[in-house]
Amino acid sequence: MVPSDLENGIASHLSFEQTLARLLHGITRRHLKIFATIDFAADAGSVGMDLRPTAIIIFGNPTIGTHLLQDVQTSALDLPLKVLVYQDSRGEIWITHIDPVTIAERHGLGPEARQAAALMRQLLIELAAEAASR
Repeated sequence: MVPSDLENGIASHLSFEQTLARLLHGITRRHLKIFATIDFAADAGSVGMDLRPTAIIIFGNPTIGTHLLQDVQTSALDLPLKVLVYQDSRGEIWITHIDPVTIAERHGLGPEARQAAALMRQLLIELAAEAASR
């Protein structure tokens, strides 16, 4: 069962590799900072285990994210933003993320930080839509 704050995933109409590349391109095109890309399938392979394609991109904009941290520093547990791209057991490719508004609610952030979280939510929706479409 998928946690409720992950039910915002969208199916991609492209391959895993194409989806991941388009997502990375969308992030860099917006001049956002990519902190890390973790290829879980490659990591599994390095220890002799199999895993369907699964990768996470950790990225953000310190100018916006810092607003959340200034309000409540525990929000750092959920930041920077993360987008997961994976292939499910049926071979479908998915893009999903934790909703930044949920992060704001979880940490009891104030109005300005919640507004920043709403902007982050919109960004994630746009990035996923661009990466998933033909």
